[in-house]
Amino acid sequence: MNGSAVYEDGKAFLASTLQRLIGALKAHSGSLFLFNHENNELVLSAYYNAKGFVLTDIKKKMGEGVAGCAIKVRTPILVKDIDTDPRFNRNGFAHYRGKSFISIPLYTGDHLIGLINITDKDSGEPFTEQDLMFADNELKLLLKKLEDQRTLVAENESLKEKLAGSSCGKFLNITGKHPKMRKIFALVEAVANTRATVLINGESGTGKRLIAHAIHNCDPIEQKKPFVEVSCGALTETLLDSELFGHVKGAFTGAFRDRTGRFELADKGTIFLDEIDSFSLSMQAKLLRVIQDGEFERVGDSKTIKVDIRIIAATNQDLNALIEQGKFRKDLYYRLNIINIALPPLRERVSDIPLLAHDLIGKHSKQLGKDVKEVAGDVMQRFTQYSWPGNIREMENAIERATILAKGQFIGLEDLPDYLTLVEPQLRIESDLTLKVGGESLKSAIKDSEYELIMQALEAAEGSRTKTAQSLGIDRTTLYKKMVSYGMLKVTKGKGKKALALAT
Repeated sequence: MNGSAVYEDGKAFLASTLQRLIGALKAHSGSLFLFNHENNELVLSAYYNAKGFVLTDIKKKMGEGVAGCAIKVRTPILVKDIDTDPRFNRNGFAHYRGKSFISIPLYTGDHLIGLINITDKDSGEPFTEQDLMFADNELKLLLKKLEDQRTLVAENESLKEKLAGSSCGKFLNITGKHPKMRKIFALVEAVANTRATVLINGESGTGKRLIAHAIHNCDPIEQKKPFVEVSCGALTETLLDSELFGHVKGAFTGAFRDRTGRFELADKGTIFLDEIDSFSLSMQAKLLRVIQDGEFERVGDSKTIKVDIRIIAATNQDLNALIEQGKFRKDLYYRLNIINIALPPLRERVSDIPLLAHDLIGKHSKQLGKDVKEVAGDVMQRFTQYSWPGNIREMENAIERATILAKGQFIGLEDLPDYLTLVEPQLRIESDLTLKVGGESLKSAIKDSEYELIMQALEAAEGSRTKTAQSLGIDRTTLYKKMVSYGMLKVTKGKGKKALALAT
């Protein structure tokens, strides 16, 4: 795959970074050229100046001017005085108020992506070496981020194709395109055909049970074996002991017959122990023995039973804190935590909310026999502003209620629970974004989050800008302006009017 293909979806990021660099350096203008491998030329993709956003069809041949030198040596070049630099192509540059110029080639490995040029400080002073270093570092960080993102997307697409042709349909029913969820899906596939013990961490309602089922069902061989699920927190210690290990007749009052325990039922398959933190220390010791030696005795019996099972445990508690309090065995924790899957709360994957809402509405509309299709724009705005302490489970409950009350195809504010209608409009940023002190870093984080949310909404709406605007709670004009500012739309010359096209 060549460089331009790799970054076809990264044009908007490069263009927005160029905009930020122009502002940070107080420059007059800047341009982004992408390398066309087929024609061996640089094609202008974005140009910014004091008058705003412009796209034209300028092309450069390889090797021309300072840009050609920068690409050849793979090193950024600073020209402090255009008139005294023989490498500079002077054609068409007479209108510049200054004479300073920065040219930065965009490479990833051996692949040329393109070039960014920044021209003239508004003050008329030349750019400095510090300006050049700042711009170069910013672009290197972006290219690394885009390359990591491209790799992650490629891995996820490969995984989806692989799973689509398999019997792993239940895994595909777990909705999520956020990078954190993509990593989890890849981890599920990697561990699915092993017997490794898995510990799933996550707040209540994040989908720990779904992930456990996905691990079991993802592998066509493992899914044919037993899968036994135990909600440990709902049982007293005596009941849990009998439930897991079984008992013999007369073992305790009420034991009128022998009972096979869940560990026996799960032999050769998988057992899922939810709320593992509820185990007493004595039960933890018994569980540790099962993990280490694969053996146990039924309650009231001396006969040792051998089993071969894979254990998946889940908790919404901090087990390390429980270890410090003497409530959880450290050796058991180490044996459970061979593979750790940490599920993010919904507030850390805000970009998945439109997708989840769409899926949950479809599910409950079908169950209830209704024709509800989507949520209104102002409802989606509330959904993305709310912190969802109960995570996906809370969201599903709210959508089920709203689907029942909805009178048409759209869920309105009047269909939501009162606590959602009282949410004050505010800006929510996914907490995995690193925010530094200072306005520029905050603005950058906001733009990245907003860009991702718009892209996810566009995909969910299959490219319909009307539906996208509705789902985001904004009008079409605002959506259009944001798409243009992020480079999602390009403006070309049409017959007597502007022609718009998605920048894909």
